[in-house]
This record gives sequence, C-alpha cells and structure tokens, in this order.
Amino acid sequence: MSRQRRHASSLRGQQLTACNRPAKSAAPLHKAFRLVGSGHLSKSVDKADKIVDFDRRQAHGGGYSTGTGTSESDNIGNGGEGGRNGRRPRLHIRLRHIVAHPRLAGDSFGDLWPQSRQCFNMRWGMRKPVKVVAFDSKQFQRIKKQWNPETQKEETAPAFASQLGIGVTVPDPKGFVKRYIDVSQELKEEFDLDYSTPFFSSACLRDHLNTLEMSRFMKRLVSGVQDFIESVHCSFVLLPISEMPRMKTGGIKCPQETIPTPRFIEKLTPGFSYMTALGYVWRHEDTNFEELEMHIDAFSSKHTTAWDIVRSKAPVRIFYKGDECNPFISCADIIASHVDDTIAINKAKLYDTEVKRALNPYSFDTTVFFFDKNSIPYCTWKMNQTINPSRYLKRPIVYLATDRLDAEGLDQEQDEPAAAKPRRSQDKIRQTELYQAALKHAYRENGCMKLFNPAEDQAIIRSGDIYIHAGSNSERMGTALQNMADIRVYSGLEAIRSA
Repeated sequence: MSRQRRHASSLRGQQLTACNRPAKSAAPLHKAFRLVGSGHLSKSVDKADKIVDFDRRQAHGGGYSTGTGTSESDNIGNGGEGGRNGRRPRLHIRLRHIVAHPRLAGDSFGDLWPQSRQCFNMRWGMRKPVKVVAFDSKQFQRIKKQWNPETQKEETAPAFASQLGIGVTVPDPKGFVKRYIDVSQELKEEFDLDYSTPFFSSACLRDHLNTLEMSRFMKRLVSGVQDFIESVHCSFVLLPISEMPRMKTGGIKCPQETIPTPRFIEKLTPGFSYMTALGYVWRHEDTNFEELEMHIDAFSSKHTTAWDIVRSKAPVRIFYKGDECNPFISCADIIASHVDDTIAINKAKLYDTEVKRALNPYSFDTTVFFFDKNSIPYCTWKMNQTINPSRYLKRPIVYLATDRLDAEGLDQEQDEPAAAKPRRSQDKIRQTELYQAALKHAYRENGCMKLFNPAEDQAIIRSGDIYIHAGSNSERMGTALQNMADIRVYSGLEAIRSA
C-alpha cells in the first residue's frame, strides 16, 4: 500500500476533537482549522468520503468528528494518541471538500464559537463580508417654462439635468435590516400607506403620498436608521456645456459617434448606479474592499472602464427591483430622493456643498464625488456591446409574468430612459397585491424580483429561480421553462396566499 493510501486509511476510526481549551493538551478548533491549509498536510485525498462532518453537539462539547462513531480513546487532543502504533495521524483532506460539504454550508457551521469561525474564515476565504455598500441612482432634473415659437405655446423644458447616485455603507447588516423594517412599518401606520411590503421605495412613496408628506416620511426614516449607517457617498455629473458641447462615444469595432452633452448625460441614467460605485471606490481608496460586498440596483449599460474597475474591487451583487426587495438599496434610493428634494426645497444647485448640507443633520459621514471633464471618460462607452450582468445577479430571481404585462412589454432593460406609457403601467402594477406578494417572496428568499420579459429572460433563468404566473399564456410559459431549468412555478393566487 502506498504511503498516501496508508495516511488516508489512518483516518478511518479516528475522531478529531478541538475543544475550547478544556485542558492544556486540547487543541482549539481554530488551530485545527489552521492545519488544513498548512504545508504539513498531504494532498492525497481526492474523494469526498473523508469529508470532516461537523457535529453541532460535538462542536460545543469539544470536538468535530469524521462521523465514524469511534471511541473516546481514539481522540486526538484529549490525551489519546490515536492512529496506528500510537502516532497522531495526519489530516489527509483538501480544503475544497470542507467548503463544498452541505453541512458546512448550512447553519451548523454558524454554531461554532466566534473565535474559531473567524480564524477559519479569515484564512480560507469563507468569511462573509463584514460590510454591505448599496448603490442606487436617479435623474436629477430641474424644469423651466419657455416659449415654443413653433407651437406658439409655453412649454416645459429641462433647465438643468444630471445624475445623482447614492452609496450607503452598513457595517452591521443584520442590525440595520431589523431597524430599517421596524421604522418603515411604524411610518407605514402613521402615514396610512396601503402597501404590504416590509419596506418601501421612493417610487412607492410617490404613489401614495404628496410631496411634503413624502419628504417628512424620508426624513423620519433616515433619522431612524442613521445609527446603523457608517457613511453615505454621493456621486453626480457636472459637465460645463460651454466647454464640452458634445461628447465622443464608440470607436472600438463600431463607428465613433458625437452626441450633444445633454443627450450623453441622459444616456447615463440606466447605468449610473454602478458608476456611483466608481466614485465611491475613488473616494475610499484606503478601504479594505475585501471586507465589502457591493449591492447594486439593476442597470443597463454598454461596456465602460468604470464597470471594469468596480467589479474588480469587491464582490458585486446585482438586484432587479433592488429598491423594492433589498433593504440596503432601498435606503440608498430613499436617501437619493431625500437629497434631491432637500436641494429643491432650499432652491439650491447641485454642488458638493449642497449635498453635504442636505445630509448634515445626520450622524453618519458623507463623501461626495462629481464626474467632470477629467473623470467622465471612465463612464464613456467605446463599444456597442452591453454589459452582461447574469453572473452577478442575486439568486434566486422571482419572475412575475402576467398576460397583460407580457403584452405591454414592461421592465425591458434599455439603454434609454423608460418611455412614459410603460412607466405609467408599472406605476399601476406596483400597487397590485400580486406585485407586492412577489416582492415579499424575493425578500424572504434573499433574492430579487423581475417582471418577466420572454425576449430576454429565457437566457438568464437558472435552476432555483421562481416563476409566478397570472394568465393562461404565462402559465404555459412557466411549464415550458420548467423543461429548461429546475425552477419553482406558482400561480399568482398561490403566491399571494403564501406571501
């Protein structure tokens, strides 16, 4: 028998213990973890039959076991030598087997005491991010009235247009979520909101409240959760039209195009959530990005250097309907609207000083970055290829499909601002019980929600996703999709009753 096989077989009948120092000879669990990646370990075991099975009872009592049910005299670290000829056997197991084991991926691993868990996580990359940074954005626009000589009427026209993005840093995600939902529900009762989701987006508030009520709601909400927010970052665009009347785009395997600067700024709208993250990266150069997870509201954009930088810095999770099903993105969305409204009430312009003035009443830190003529090239697309977000999407995705929505083509991701008619249709569907039930399912599943678009979503649907249908055509589509991926399919009524 080869040396590798002898070492592997020596594991049989052994129980490796690691207690929280009950005796001098006992090895703590974090030291046992440390051995897994050391140079003392063999790489001989390639099969999962030697996977260490962590037992919840044994972990708290002082051990993790191989699941062979051996006697206490075979323990290592409890005074017994174990192994053949009284020698301590070497642990022949690869780390990837431990990581892949279903018991380790579940709740049992979370029951290990914090010191050991933290040590294992820090050394072997299983540590969950300490902080969440969530990004969302909106158009910042001011309107003026002017005379149109062609129609001989006074019409409204943009006086100023930009993009306004917010990034919210949350060091204690669990505590923040509980507080954010509690405050949201308190305000829901006070403002008599007819909405059943645990928290709300600014669009939802706009559906139910007038401008002054919405402003009070947002101010109270931000005040209620400010102690759980470490910092708020704001990014926006300031391009002097007199110096830069036109912008160049394209040029790589596509024609170079020159477009008016106001039109260029407008085209940034669907993708400015991730561009806001670039401003955050630049303003927080000293941050340990390995401790962060970026939650970004879903976007549509052509490839830019900004996206390449952002996705290389920290793990990225993209959420469809993030402002409605993700509490961190919801908070970023609320603060973006709050800053916009406060600047409007103050009759001020979009400057960094005004952004800080709007957020000055709160206890968290504030940083600001604006894209000017020197930094805007990072957000300028040189190719016509659009960013494929599929590998960054937060799963599961809850797809909501109804015959009527399919016909109207709602929620189609475009590189243009949404048309007025689909936007009005989305405003209506957002108030339905079915839509709110789908959002609640997405939040409970720790995923996101999307209005189903058959032209696009058949390519991104994956096993584990959820499909909710309302209507005979949508039901048939769900049956067909079940033959493409292992998805869960529910009728609209089933979704409402289980929400």
